[in-house]
Amino acid sequence: IIGVNSQHSGLGQLKFGLAQNIINETEQLIFERRTLIFINIIITFVVGTISLIIWAFRHQEKSYGWFALTSLFWGCFAYNFIALKPFPFPDSLLTARLNLIFLLAYTGCLCLFSWRFAHQHFKKLEFLLFSTIFILTTILLITLTPYLKSVFAFSFYFSCLIFILNCIFFQWIAYKNRQK
Repeated sequence: IIGVNSQHSGLGQLKFGLAQNIINETEQLIFERRTLIFINIIITFVVGTISLIIWAFRHQEKSYGWFALTSLFWGCFAYNFIALKPFPFPDSLLTARLNLIFLLAYTGCLCLFSWRFAHQHFKKLEFLLFSTIFILTTILLITLTPYLKSVFAFSFYFSCLIFILNCIFFQWIAYKNRQK
C-alpha cells in the first residue's frame, strides 16, 4: 500500500463478517471510488478534447481554450484518485505535491474559463489569482516534509475557497449582465 500519511491513505477500516456481504460492500466501494471517477475522467477528456478542437479552429473563442485546460488539469487531478501506483513519479510524496498543483491549476483555469465564457476580463484579479497560485506551487515544491501537512491543507482549502467564490462571483456577473 502506497500513500502519504498526511492524506490518510491506506486500507482504512477493516471489517469482519460473511464473505458475500464483504464482497458486495467491496464491489459497491470500488464502483463509487474508482468506476465513477473513471467515467468522470473519460467524459472530461472527451468534452475537453472537443473544446480544444473548437479553440484550435477559432482562437478568438478563448473560453474553449480555457475549458480545455481546465479539463486537462481536472483529469490529471482526478486520475490520482484511481491510480494504482503513484503517477507520474514513483515517489508518492512528489505525486501528492503534483496533485495539489493540478488542483490549483484547475481552479485558476476554471475561473478564467467562466470569466471568458461571460466575456469578462478582470486583469488585476487574474494577476492576483495566478500570482497566488504560482507562489503556492513554489511553496508546495520546496516545503520540507515535516511542514507538508499544513501546506497541503492550506493549498487544498485555498482551492476550495477559490472554487466557491468563483461560483458566487459568476452568479453576480450573470446578474449584472442580465440587466444590461
